[in-house]
Amino acid sequence: MKTALLGCGTVGTEVLRILDNSNDFDVRKILIRTSKCDSRATTDFNEILIDPEIELVVEVMGGIHPAYEYISACLKSGKHVVSANKAVIAKYLNEFIELAKENHVSFLFEASVGGGIPCLSEILRISRFDQVFEFSGILNGTTNYILSLMDKQATSYEVALMDAQKKGYAEKDPTADVEGIDVQNKAAILAMLSYQCKVNVEDIPTVGISNITDMDIAYFQKKKVTCKLKACSKNHGDAMTLYVMPVLCRSLFSHVGSNDNIVSIASQNLGNLQLIGQGAGGAPTASAVVSDCYDILENKTVSLKLTKTIPIDNSKEQYHFYVRTNKIDEDLFLSYEEESGTLFAKTKKMSILDMMTWIQSHPNCFIALWEE
Repeated sequence: MKTALLGCGTVGTEVLRILDNSNDFDVRKILIRTSKCDSRATTDFNEILIDPEIELVVEVMGGIHPAYEYISACLKSGKHVVSANKAVIAKYLNEFIELAKENHVSFLFEASVGGGIPCLSEILRISRFDQVFEFSGILNGTTNYILSLMDKQATSYEVALMDAQKKGYAEKDPTADVEGIDVQNKAAILAMLSYQCKVNVEDIPTVGISNITDMDIAYFQKKKVTCKLKACSKNHGDAMTLYVMPVLCRSLFSHVGSNDNIVSIASQNLGNLQLIGQGAGGAPTASAVVSDCYDILENKTVSLKLTKTIPIDNSKEQYHFYVRTNKIDEDLFLSYEEESGTLFAKTKKMSILDMMTWIQSHPNCFIALWEE
């Protein structure tokens, strides 16, 4: 199958290596920004778009623009598209699905969530005959690596972040990872597939880990809990809970360390299913990309319809939260400990919605949900 590649960074380089070693794909063009390092490289997207022989386009460039315009144009021109780009998929998945259907081609995106973990295909497989009603996951290898390093080696957040950047797990600008934006995008995609509905990614309440300190970690160790950045959701039929925030775990999630990911799915017939593996990195993510390419080659794609609208409502379920602050709040705290003017508190039960309102007026605090 004659193929083109949009982007040739960490993931794209690995995708190219695998496809070039395959007898089933012929990579004709590679879209890059500057400095041609391959005879197939081009800086002109139109060379790919107008080539009638290119049947499949693999988008691994990242970001929303111009990825949105390129994917849309390829689908409209009758080319299959495989993408690993969670940001553009979270925002435009329904539009891409409709464009693919109208032009009798496929749009696949397994690598957008969980890296090398085949969680999206598993959800689609289950959804053919079963109803997924709950999911949760550690979906970002960068933050999981930082939190694991702080826990195991008693390092500061700043040192752990620099180590993650040195190892290539974190970008030079780590904002999307540490503020939870990356997980927010992945949570939207998981919800859309799990519940077969439309989701507005901006509506998902999100708290990252950038305010965590070694004092928080020491307190968690004393309480025998482990902090993980998680995406969590339950489908209640008329509404769903859906949020991204640090969670204090004692479950299986607490043992998933380094840059690994875990996705947990609950359905009516299957019960609970956990998938664990490398959620980031060039080779694992490229493996998921190429698997999608083979599904298109072998005509094994599954149709997806996002017809329902299920609103996000985080006001119903009640939780205890951990709060590290420097001011007593008698209306909020159930209990607290104090050390050198810093308060480590457990809140009374409250909703995600109420906690999000509280944290907006206390921006320098660190919060985490206490897992029941």
